[in-house]
Amino acid sequence: MKIKEHRVWNRVVDSEHGPGILSCLPRSEYLEMIRKSVPDTAALERIVIACREMRRGTAMQAYRELLFEGLELGQIDALDLLVARDAWRMNEYSVSLRIEKSTVTRTVNRLEAEGFAERETIFENGLGRQVLVRATNKGRKIHAEVAKRRRLLLARVMSEFSPEQIGPFAETLEAFVAGIDRVVHEAQVASLSARKKRA
Repeated sequence: MKIKEHRVWNRVVDSEHGPGILSCLPRSEYLEMIRKSVPDTAALERIVIACREMRRGTAMQAYRELLFEGLELGQIDALDLLVARDAWRMNEYSVSLRIEKSTVTRTVNRLEAEGFAERETIFENGLGRQVLVRATNKGRKIHAEVAKRRRLLLARVMSEFSPEQIGPFAETLEAFVAGIDRVVHEAQVASLSARKKRA
């Protein structure tokens, strides 16, 4: 039986690097592209396990409930970004959240239903109709409460780290996130190149 080859991604997304097409690169081709650049070590497997436990562990679920008190993780992620500005254009908000426009619309709908956000339609010269979204006073208050709990809980989680460990740990996490962004961008470029070759 012939097994159909899975592809790395099958949708169009935007990133900080601009619009990207992630629909045509076979998974095996992409993995082969990066295989030689990644050492095969036990440390990598430990990272995989730790990431899985953070996502799926029972303790992590309880931690999220303690932290967010009934709010969804996606709502908090959206509020984190929303409160950073007075208002966002919806298209900019979508790119910064790294999700598709249809998804950000559903996210904002949920925030509006809870009274955490509001939208406004404006008309700008050269840009035409624009939809702005901003956090309400209720949304900013809820976010401030969650941010305070997050700092307190994280301080407790890190309480057994020495001051000398915390700085490098933060830098490593930032580098890890940057690495994910880089890999996604590489996949976008490779996918677009593959499509052009087949055209």
